[in-house]
Amino acid sequence: PPRSTLFPYTTLFRSEFTHLQNTNCGFIGRFHLASSDAKAGSMKTKIMVLFLALAGLLPLAARAQVNYAVSGNTAYVTNSPYASGNIVIASNYNGYPVTSIGTNAFKNALNLKSVVIQNTVTSIDDYAFLNCLNLTNLVIGTNVTSIGDYTFGQCAALTKIIIPNSVTNVGDYAFVNCSILTNLVISTNLTNIGQWAFLNCSSLTSIIIPNSVTSIGDGAFSQCDDLTNVVIGNGVKSIGSEAFQFCEILKSVIIGTNVTSIGTNAFNYCFGLTSVIIPNSVTNICDFAFYESFGLTNLVIGTNVTTIGLTVFDYCARLTSIVIPNSVMNIGDYAFADCNHLTNITFMGNAPMLSYSNAFSDDGVSLTLYYYYGTMGWGATYDGIPAVALAWTPQIAGGANMQSNNFGFSVIGTNGMSAVVEASTNFVDWQPVWKNALSGASASFTDSQWTNYPARFYRAR
Repeated sequence: PPRSTLFPYTTLFRSEFTHLQNTNCGFIGRFHLASSDAKAGSMKTKIMVLFLALAGLLPLAARAQVNYAVSGNTAYVTNSPYASGNIVIASNYNGYPVTSIGTNAFKNALNLKSVVIQNTVTSIDDYAFLNCLNLTNLVIGTNVTSIGDYTFGQCAALTKIIIPNSVTNVGDYAFVNCSILTNLVISTNLTNIGQWAFLNCSSLTSIIIPNSVTSIGDGAFSQCDDLTNVVIGNGVKSIGSEAFQFCEILKSVIIGTNVTSIGTNAFNYCFGLTSVIIPNSVTNICDFAFYESFGLTNLVIGTNVTTIGLTVFDYCARLTSIVIPNSVMNIGDYAFADCNHLTNITFMGNAPMLSYSNAFSDDGVSLTLYYYYGTMGWGATYDGIPAVALAWTPQIAGGANMQSNNFGFSVIGTNGMSAVVEASTNFVDWQPVWKNALSGASASFTDSQWTNYPARFYRAR
C-alpha cells in the first residue's frame, strides 16, 4: 500500500511489541488497533496472523541451526548458539571444505547433546563449545591438530574425551570445569598442555601423559579431586606452577626422566602422596612444590638437584629420613620445616647455603644431621642441628703413633661398620692384618709386627 496508508499500522505494531511474551511455543500477544476503518480491521488480522506465524516458527528453526561461513578457499562453523540435539559438522559447505570450528561457534548452546566433528576439520578455536552444559557425547575428527583456549570449558555433562593423535596443542582452560569427566585419552603427539587445561576436572582418576609432551602448563590438573595416579612421560621437561595443586588423594606420581624443573606449588596440598622419586634430570625444585604433602613417607631427591626452594617440603610431617645429594648448593627458608617425625638427614656433599637459619625449624627434637668426612662447610651444628661426621668407607685418620713395640693409628667410619686394615711391602700384595666392627665412629689399630719389615704400608677398607 502507499506509504501514507502503511505508516499508521507500522507505528501501532511497534508500540504494542512490548506487550508480547516469549513462551516455549513462540511469541503470543494482543494487538489493539484504534482505527474503525474496515481496511484497518483487515490489516490488523493480516499483521497478527503473519507475526504469530513468524514468531512461532523462527525460534524452532534457530534452535536446530548450524551456521557456516566461507573464508578464502575453506569454510568454517560460525556463531550457532541455538544448535540443539545431536549434530554432525558438515564436511563441506557450498563446495568448500569445512576445516575449522570458529571462535564462540557453539558457546552457550545449552540444548546441544552430541557432536561429531568430521575429519576435514583441523582446528577447534577458542570458546567453541564453552558452557555447553548438556553436551554428553563428543567425537573429535582424526585431523584436528589444535584445540583452543576454553574450547570445552564448563561442558559439565561430558564423561569421556578422546584427544586424537593428530592433536599437538591443547590451549589454556581447554577443558576447565568438566566436572564429571572420568575417561581421558591424550594424544600421543601432543607437545603442549596449556595452563589450567583440566582445572577442576574433579572426576578424573588417572592420567598418562605421553612422551611427546614437553611441558605441563601452570595449573593444568589443579583441583582434580579424584585423581589418584599420574604417569608423566619422559619427554616432559617442565612441570608448571600449581600443575597438580589440591589433588588431595593423589597417591602415586611417576615423574619422567627428562624433567628439569618442578614448578612453584606443583604438588602442594597433595595430602595422599606417600612416595616421590625426583629423577636425576631435575635441577630445581621450586618454592612450595610439595608443601603440606603430609602423607609423604618416602622421598628420593635426584643427584643433579642444585636448589631446594622456599618451603618445598614444609609440613611433610611423616618423613623420617632424607638424603640430600652432593649437587645441592642452596636450601630455601623453611624447606623442611615442621617435619616433626624427621630423625635423620644425611648430606652427601658440602654444606649447602641457607637462606636463613630455619630450613629445619620445628622438626623433631631427636633430629640428627650426618655429613661425610672430607666434605666442607660443616661444624658441630648446622641450622642448629647436631652434625655428625661419617666415612664413606673406613678411613685412616690423623697421624700415626710409633712406640717401641708397635705402630698404630685410628680408623674412622660409621658405628657398626665392618673395617679391615690391609698391609703390604710393595703396594701389590695386600694382606689383611686387622678386622673389626667399629664401635662408635672410630677404632684404634696397632701392629706389633711392624719392626719385622724394612718398610710396610697400610690401607683401610
